[in-house]
Amino acid sequence: MLLAKKRRPHLVGLLELLGRGIVSSADADSFVQLLRGTLGVHGIMILQNARHDAWNATSGIPASWLAKHQELQAEDPSKEILASRPPGTFYFVERDLPPEDRTSPLRRAFMSCGLRDAAVTKLHSPFFEDLFLAVYRHDGESAFTEDDRLLLALLHPHLAGALATRRSLGALQSSGAPADRGPVVAYARLSWPLRRVDWSEQGRREWTLRLGPQSASGWKRIERAIWSAASHFQSAQTGGRSQVILPDLRVEFAYVPPERGETRAMLAMFHANVDEARTTRPAPVEELLSPRELAIARGVAAGAPLADVAKGLGITRETARTHLRAVYTRLRVSGRIALAKALEAR
Repeated sequence: MLLAKKRRPHLVGLLELLGRGIVSSADADSFVQLLRGTLGVHGIMILQNARHDAWNATSGIPASWLAKHQELQAEDPSKEILASRPPGTFYFVERDLPPEDRTSPLRRAFMSCGLRDAAVTKLHSPFFEDLFLAVYRHDGESAFTEDDRLLLALLHPHLAGALATRRSLGALQSSGAPADRGPVVAYARLSWPLRRVDWSEQGRREWTLRLGPQSASGWKRIERAIWSAASHFQSAQTGGRSQVILPDLRVEFAYVPPERGETRAMLAMFHANVDEARTTRPAPVEELLSPRELAIARGVAAGAPLADVAKGLGITRETARTHLRAVYTRLRVSGRIALAKALEAR
């Protein structure tokens, strides 16, 4: 695959931005410009479930086409075509449009609005229905080539990972809007090499609402859980950018510029995961814990001292402590209050 020399700086910048994460409306503006420059396109559209009526962000699309597509969106075959193809596939209008659709009102509107070709793909979202990304070439430009198709296929996992966070989608929606439009972000800033965690006030509040007031050792356990999730993101790359860290709390990661003395830094951003918590039934504790672990968990959650729980089971306190650590890990909680809530939820 040969990439035109003038496009290469855009590709380098795009990959850097997608790897770091889209956090602000300025990032969203950069994303649009870099994607345009990399692909040699003018128009970009992101839709929820191929519809205009729920979530969408557009840039560089003729207003006449937006109006026509909204009017005729039921005729758009993109959703059905992509549903029958493997994940990561792009559908190209010029090459892949079925013969019976080439004279449809939607196709005629496409051409009359000054559009030459479009490439459409589906992106999984953990927050909304699936997202559809469409990029357009206008009249006077060439249709997408085989090199373009290969480049889009290589970019797909990076695009999917960067757009799999609520923060990135919010940034795209508010791109160009006043800086204070978005919600307050709850976050903790992680930095290397000292493995330091700097909390925002809202970040601590999100955890306190769920787990109750924490001692210094309690916050250390929470920070260890966040570092563990961050390590998963680093090893899994885009696949670990957004993770459920508590049943009703999600964490998203994005790299930020390191400050003096730091080798690397990232933001861990937290937001409520209410929809998933409501629709996902947690596994029963009997499936997650052994009978002994369950007995220890129930005793500790009821407020009994660990030494008394161990004595009642005929084991040492250290053995009970080891089992309790396993309980916390398997239930993904930290502290007695969170443990009691997890047992109640199951």
